Parts: sequence; C-alpha cells; structure tokens
Amino acid sequence: EQVSNTVIRLTRDKKESDDWRRNITQVDVEKCRLSGRTGPACWVYYNPDTGRLTQLSPELVKKFQEGQTLAGDEFEAYS
Repeated sequence: EQVSNTVIRLTRDKKESDDWRRNITQVDVEKCRLSGRTGPACWVYYNPDTGRLTQLSPELVKKFQEGQTLAGDEFEAYS
C-alpha cells in the first residue's frame, strides 16, 4: 500500500438475503497518486448467470442506497 500508485477497494454484503442486493459491489478509490482524487467510483452489479459486471445507473444506485429491492420483473429485466 505504501509503494502503490493506486489503491481500489471493493465492498459487498455477502450475507444479504436479497439476490439483487447481494450481488452489488461498491468500488472506492482509496489512493490515487496520479490525480489525487479519491472516494466512491461506481457501483457494479455481478450477474451470476453470465459472470459479467455491469455499472448501475444512478436510479438503481439510489434504490440500493435507500434499501429497496427490485421486484421480480425489474430484476429479470436487469439480469
């Protein structure tokens, strides 16, 4: 960590009971020597069926932060 130019932290709640919420990861930049900018970078959703990470839209991030879950139709459309 002392010698690195960039440190990125990934945070996810693996114990969440809701499938959609359990597969959302927050990406934070802890250290960046190049620009000096740190803080939350984005939120990504891991799709276990395809193995892909997809960046969440601002609307979905707001739902996640408010503790909401996606209904069946919304979850299927997003997956």
